[in-house]
Parts: sequence; C-alpha cells; structure tokens
Amino acid sequence: MGYIITLLNTSTANDKQYFENMDFNRIIWRSIGGNPLAIKLLAQNVSIFDFESAALMTLDELFFAVYGSLKPSEQLAWLILALLNGSPTTLNELSQINSPLVNTKDFIALGRLHIAAKVQFDNATIGLTLSACRYIQYQYESNLELQNAFNKFMEHLNWNNDGSPEINLTLIESVLSTDWLYTRSDYRLEAAHQFWNLGILRNHYAKWHSILSQYNREISPNNVDLVIGHGVCQRYLGLWSQAYSTFMSVVQYAGRQGYFLRQAESLLELSILLRYQGDYEGAIEVLDHIGSMTSSSLTTDIQQRHLIERIELAIETNNLQDAKAFLSDLSDKESRKNILQLEMYAKISISVVDMYSAVLLSDKLFLDFGHSASITARIHILMGRIREKNSDIELAIKHLSIALSLLLEQDNDPFALARTQSNLAGVLIGNNRLNEARQLLNSAKYIQRQIEDRVGLAVTMHNEHVVDRKIVN
Repeated sequence: MGYIITLLNTSTANDKQYFENMDFNRIIWRSIGGNPLAIKLLAQNVSIFDFESAALMTLDELFFAVYGSLKPSEQLAWLILALLNGSPTTLNELSQINSPLVNTKDFIALGRLHIAAKVQFDNATIGLTLSACRYIQYQYESNLELQNAFNKFMEHLNWNNDGSPEINLTLIESVLSTDWLYTRSDYRLEAAHQFWNLGILRNHYAKWHSILSQYNREISPNNVDLVIGHGVCQRYLGLWSQAYSTFMSVVQYAGRQGYFLRQAESLLELSILLRYQGDYEGAIEVLDHIGSMTSSSLTTDIQQRHLIERIELAIETNNLQDAKAFLSDLSDKESRKNILQLEMYAKISISVVDMYSAVLLSDKLFLDFGHSASITARIHILMGRIREKNSDIELAIKHLSIALSLLLEQDNDPFALARTQSNLAGVLIGNNRLNEARQLLNSAKYIQRQIEDRVGLAVTMHNEHVVDRKIVN
C-alpha cells in the first residue's frame, strides 16, 4: 500500500491513470520492489518512459532513461553533485560554484526529477544517493561528451579563491583526489596551485598530503610552492623527518635557481619545524638567514610571517622582552597579533588587570575566528593556561577539555593534541584526578615519541613523575 501511495503522491495528475491500475502496479512491484528512489523516478518521469517495457527496467535503466532526457548542463550538475560525495548541499552553496556552465536551475531540475533527493523536508537542500553517484560515475567513464563537458567546466572555473566559498574547495579537493576523472593535467595543476593554501588553512592536512605527494617526486619551476605545501602537511601530520627533507630540498633547489622568495618560504616553514622539535638554536639560525636576505627578495607577507615566527620563538623560550619588541613591530592588520598577545598573557604573571584584558581579548578572538576549529582550540588552550595561573582550576580544566575535544575531532594535528593532553593532565594532577591524568599522559607520551617532540615529551615525563610520586604518597 505504501508503494501505491508513493506512486500516486509523486506522479502528476495526468499520469495517475497508470498507477490506479492494480494489474500494472503488480507488474511494476515485481520488477522494482519497494525501492523508493526507483518508484519516484518512475512516477515523476512517466512521460519519458515506454510503459510497455517500464516494468522490466532496473534502477540503472531508469537512471539511463532520465539521463538521456537531461540538458548537458543538468548532466554536468549531476556529476558535480557526485563529486561533492552526494552530501546534502544547499542551493545557496551550489549557486556559489564559480562556473558559467552550470547554475542553480540545473540542480533544481535534478531535484524535480528525483535524481537529487530533497533532504530533511528542506526543499533548499539536496543530495545524491549512493546509487545515483555510482551511475553518473559510470556515465562519465564511458561518455566522451560528459568528459569534454567537465574539462570545459574546469577550464572556465573561476580560480580566484580569495574568500572562496567552501563548496569550491570541497569540489576541487574531490577532483584532485578522484582517480576516475580524466581531467587535463594542466587544469589539475592550476587547481592545486590555487587551492592548497586554503585547504591547509582549513586543516585538511591529510587530504592535501595525499594530493600534493605526486608533485614532491621531482621539483620543477612549476611546482615549487606545491612541494612546500606538501612539507607543511607532513609537518602537521607529525612526519617531521620527511618534512625536514622536503624543506631542505626546496631550499637547495630554489637557491640554485635563484628563486629567493620560494627559498625564504621554505626556510620559514623549516624554522617552525625546528621550533616544534625544540631545536631553538637551529630555528634562530634559520630565521637569521631569512633576515639577512635583501628586502627586495621578500614580500610583505613573508616579512610579517618572519616576524611572527620570531615572536613565537621568543615566547616559547621565555624571552618576553624580545617578544614585546617584535610585537610592537608587527602590523595591526595581522590577524594573529591578538593571539600572540594572548600567548604573552599565558607566559607572564597574571595580575587582575592582565586577567581582565586576557578575557576581553579571548572573547574578541572567539568572535573573529569562530569558523576555525584549530584557532578556537588554540584560544581555549591559552585561556586554560591563563586560568591555571590565576588558580581558577575548574575554568582551566573546562577550557583545556574543550580544546582537547576540538583537536580530537579534527584528528590532524598530533603536535597540538599531545601538548594539550599533557597540559590538561598537569591541571588534573593539581586537582588530584590522578587516573585521568595518567591516561592523558600515556597518550601524549606515545604521540610525542612518534613525532619526536622533545620539548613536549620532557614536560609530559615531568608530569608523569609527579603523578607517580602522588600515587606512592
């Protein structure tokens, strides 16, 4: 009965005559059963089917009949939805795909034909079933016209990713990760150039590590930035020895070729790696080398990032006077200036005035960076440390627990995760929650040994000894 109701409710007034015939319904039922997608396809698109043979059609044959009735732009829209993994997507998001070859009307048409399903009774959100995704992949692999259409789509895609909607990043990541797309190599290379920075900014380290690995086999003038990007992904994923080799290979290649800007970029990323490893002297030496390069070789962005790394290093080594001096030279337009200021508060002795300033600053940062889980986690880490200094243990535990939850959810920054586990364990020890602290320290110790975080591991081992003494006593 549910099957018949679906047919009648989905079909148009002119087509109901077909489905009010019980003999016809029995034939259809034996063919397609209760598959709701097949039912909707058949009922909604009755005018394009030959009903003498409709009862014998499989779901793929129903898709085939609908596909043949679509305009080329609608076929392309179907492929794009599949590349978005069929995930529920709003029409507003789809309207932001920067291409003149497909528009919102094409996606609406797929919803009207029940190729794309409306999600959660929200007519403005559509997605694809797995069977619909598989069918369009099959069509793409065997259909030269659709392959050419997608290459044209890539050719005319607006590559300007400044403030790029997330959907363009998701689409490009899928294009570059999918092994069945026959897209031209020059289009793929251009897409990688334009979007790898944004992908890393959104913490998609594992995805871009996979995408960029193909460009790290041999450095050339066309892929130097991509090799640097691959090294950044390696560093974030804790593959530190590999990251070191990647950055050094770029430094040497760029130096030989006279690409001094790329050399400075790679040296900057190398200094961050050395700081993570606790090799502060090595990091300072690298930063000094960048500082000795002529200003004409460096962009304003590189100069500001160089200054930021100087501040990070000064704060981590407790050289707070230098940190304050460097901070005063940092442009007020630099978005990370306030976070670095919060790091200062986490290092100094907290007065009532400083505590008030830190809370106000953290509130502002939460508003500014609410979209970024990694930045939000970092702010919570800093506020946890500040609250601990102020002996507000419960709030310190709350902030560090939120940070830990965010980092576990992302699962792509083992360095920050392990250090946060160790920091939270230290606070829990002070609150006499020793078993919880021990579990966190065991996890932190394992990660830090794997990624060779010597400084973090030393703190973790110290906290572990404190736990042991407390348990014995």
